[in-house]
Amino acid sequence: MVTSSWRMKAVEKWGEHARWLSGEGPFAVIAPCREFSFSLWATKEAAEKTKAHLNQTGCGGGCNPLLHKVVDLSE
Repeated sequence: MVTSSWRMKAVEKWGEHARWLSGEGPFAVIAPCREFSFSLWATKEAAEKTKAHLNQTGCGGGCNPLLHKVVDLSE
């Protein structure tokens, strides 16, 4: 069940495509590689750290780190 306004906004934006979502906050880490997924973070720094980790380790089969990005849902 979607509870926060940030999750609701993210689900409105990407929900029909997302196979996986987690977290809370206005900063989304998007990984649209093999299966579209996103996670929400309270700070841009936390989101950027997560993206950097994904870029190094991959997000699964068919991963392309160039597709990973951080999106500020408040914009």
